[in-house]
Amino acid sequence: MEIEKNVVKIADLELFCLSAGEGPLVVLCHGFPQTAMCFEGQLLHLASLGYRAVAPDMRGYGGSSKPYEATKYSILHLTGDIISLIEALGESHAVLVGHDWGANVAWYSALFRPDVIDAVFGMSVTYRPIRPKLSPVSIFSKMGDPSQNRLFYMVYFQKEGLAEAEFDADPEGTIRKFLYGVTPDGVGDPGWSATYTSSGRLLDQVRLPKETPPWLSEGYLAQSIRSFREGGFRPPLNYYRNLDINWELTRAFNGQKITVPSAFIVGENDMVRSFSRRSEDELELGFTDLRFKRVIKGAGHWVQQEKTGEVNANLEEFLATLHHRS
Repeated sequence: MEIEKNVVKIADLELFCLSAGEGPLVVLCHGFPQTAMCFEGQLLHLASLGYRAVAPDMRGYGGSSKPYEATKYSILHLTGDIISLIEALGESHAVLVGHDWGANVAWYSALFRPDVIDAVFGMSVTYRPIRPKLSPVSIFSKMGDPSQNRLFYMVYFQKEGLAEAEFDADPEGTIRKFLYGVTPDGVGDPGWSATYTSSGRLLDQVRLPKETPPWLSEGYLAQSIRSFREGGFRPPLNYYRNLDINWELTRAFNGQKITVPSAFIVGENDMVRSFSRRSEDELELGFTDLRFKRVIKGAGHWVQQEKTGEVNANLEEFLATLHHRS
């Protein structure tokens, strides 16, 4: 079975998509800094199970449209893209799978449009039903270790032009450091700590190993480097520049639970857990039908690639519990 490539037009954008199979629609949303190809193993497995699996390059990534303005990357734009994609594919509903930023998009799509989203399967990033009293960026500004002059990485992403200047100067090194440094087998030390020395650059702390991790295919690595060399890092970074805007836009949903069937998995050694364990521990508070939450042993942040078989088995188990609408 082969993965097909096509471009789907939605509103004033185009989304480059990878797809495989026929049957009930499953849409897979990737995170930062990846592309749809990170779901290659899931696309083929879902197709073998009788599903129509579609993974778009998200807005700002890969072969998809890349609006310049940071304000074009709010959660309403991102969830709108997914709902419009489902419609453009000729479907009225779908199951969503999301990883990292794609998990945020999947969670909120299910929250906003349970009439369209049948179920949601998130990885790495949790959903929280209660908005904090302080804005996200103000909270992140207090994280890290000020006594050691270390700041939280999302703060580094806020100023337009700063992070992209570092990342665009060496796209290959940037991608390698993100993919290697946020997973346990990537470096000889703990690797990414989610903080950086404010007097330095974000990725200076990550050392590259001599060998590519066994879970990372050379094909995906080459495609990913090429994609970011051509499209740059500004559009993906704009997702982070809407954290406070999203906090304001979703005010009406404070305390609202996701009502569709849901599941969550996270890598045991995922760097995100270093600052999200409380929300992971309290995950059940955000759902009325959470089928399971599981920790994948030995996995880091890129769980769908590091542990493809285990992720596919969990996804297959979750889908088997659903009664798909016709």
